Amino acid sequence: MRTTIALAALVAATIAGRPAVARAGNLLPCPLDCTTDVPDSCRYVKGVYFTALGSAPATADAAADLATAERVATSRLLDSFSGKPGIEADALRGKVLTLLTGRSPDGSRRCATVGVQKDQVERGRKIAAEIAAFDQSLARAFAGLGRKRGSPLRRGRPLRVAVGKVTVDGTPGGTNGQWVAQHLMLGLEHAPEFAVVAMPSGWGGGRLPPGLDGLWTAVAFAHSSLDRDTAEVDCDLAFRDPARPRGPLLTETLVTELPSEAFPAHPLGTRRDPGTSVLTCGGFCVAIDTPAPGGGLCPGASSQVYLASDADGRALVFDLFGDDQALLVFPNDQHPRGAVTAGTKVELYPGGFTAVPYPGSPDERIVAFRASGASAFGPLASWRGSCRVPPPLARRLHDTPRTAIAGGRLRSADDAYRILPAASDACAQSPSPASGELEQALAAIPLCGR
Repeated sequence: MRTTIALAALVAATIAGRPAVARAGNLLPCPLDCTTDVPDSCRYVKGVYFTALGSAPATADAAADLATAERVATSRLLDSFSGKPGIEADALRGKVLTLLTGRSPDGSRRCATVGVQKDQVERGRKIAAEIAAFDQSLARAFAGLGRKRGSPLRRGRPLRVAVGKVTVDGTPGGTNGQWVAQHLMLGLEHAPEFAVVAMPSGWGGGRLPPGLDGLWTAVAFAHSSLDRDTAEVDCDLAFRDPARPRGPLLTETLVTELPSEAFPAHPLGTRRDPGTSVLTCGGFCVAIDTPAPGGGLCPGASSQVYLASDADGRALVFDLFGDDQALLVFPNDQHPRGAVTAGTKVELYPGGFTAVPYPGSPDERIVAFRASGASAFGPLASWRGSCRVPPPLARRLHDTPRTAIAGGRLRSADDAYRILPAASDACAQSPSPASGELEQALAAIPLCGR
């Protein structure tokens, strides 16, 4: 009879008259004396796990000693995979379990055995092969664009392109957006038709960023069929023919697939709507300044939101965060009438804003509405920011942002970002925002209309 490790641990502990202890995984009731990673009594573990032993000098703080031993063991285990083809040690880090803990016979050291299941390692090899195939397919597709008959990419110098927002589950940025952007850049490096440059800061949308010939964006989502293991990545290039710099925007689209498990943060959502494109927003644009590939922001990073209009009028702009929270941010003290002027770009936050993750939600969205006169806003015409939006309207803005004001009869635009984990490589140098102060600051903001 086949029994899982978890059940075997529970049965053995019950027979021994002591409970099984859960730690990073299922702590097995086998004596560990710090001389070997798996004692003979737990030898069957060797058929299921790759293991490693770590130890630390024993002190009065047993919990801290074991934590140190676990870190040492985990480092040794991941190091054992270093350089082996098809295995990404970092991808296995979250799958490492603490199996055994103990101490040396003389009591001088505490130790821990950690392990990662062999079938997960084999699955990791397969995923790594799928990612390599994904990278190769992107590189081939990028190179193939330049071989298409009649394509403007076939002539002249390479296009100067940047990788912009990558939308995953309806919001740009985040861990998955950054991951896709990195692979796009890797593929572009092997395509002579393109020269990858950094996205300029301060872009307000509505046209190609200055200094660029083209902009790559992407949308990634899981298929909503019974096969939820497959994800689709739609890559879009908007560019101008170098021979016709004042000509219309041209587009190219590439579609590829890979397993959903390949994404660093999963399960992957099925939402494929990329929202309003800040590149083709048609004369009324709101754009969050997120120059990093993928469109995310690090916690504590400074940024700005730009509002641009091709016609005079009045505007209302809301900041949506959490599950059902919203602030009115325009009109504000600098623009008390909420007026927008054709051909101008307004900075919504004087001095910029700081990206702070709201508890329970990594996303933040800016939604803007424009009317020819303030009367079109009805009772909201007298509102001035910053103020907290009453809950009923805040929920409508979250659920149906484009129709929440005046039944969808107004011109609207939106942009969003998903915050990156503070521990990600891109955020290593970002200042950490003060914790616990966000709710207090929001509570001090008055309710709109009061």
